[in-house]
Amino acid sequence: MADPTQHPAYGAARWLLVHGGALLPVALALCVLGVLAGTASLWFLQGARLLAAVWVWWRAWAWWRSCSGPSPDRPGGAGGHREPSDRYRRVMASPGWRRRRAQTIRRAGRRCQACGRRGPLDVHHLSYAHLGDERPDELIALCGPCHSRLHGRLR
Repeated sequence: MADPTQHPAYGAARWLLVHGGALLPVALALCVLGVLAGTASLWFLQGARLLAAVWVWWRAWAWWRSCSGPSPDRPGGAGGHREPSDRYRRVMASPGWRRRRAQTIRRAGRRCQACGRRGPLDVHHLSYAHLGDERPDELIALCGPCHSRLHGRLR
């Protein structure tokens, strides 16, 4: 029979017995990382929905606050044009605004985009993000009553 000390498993076992203490920190670190990875994956599977919901509500809150509060670039909040800023007044008096206003009314077929009525039209900002350089999709043509209704006031 062959000598058992010549078997490869014997050499590996002997090496582990002699040098195994040095591997203990590495083995412990690998176990901790495995537990953390497993916990993180379970947390992600269950917690991702919560994180997504919190993120959506946070973004909705930020959007609502940006739409409802006064801003240096916006003449008022959701309630309408209460105290226009100097920048807003300058833009409204500029030739560029008159050109964009006329284009908006022409694009609407000289009709209110809410009720279809003809007559004098206002041009309403859907967004003040590009005040002074408004894009066509940021402006709509409205008759006076529809514009007032949009701002929550009656003329």
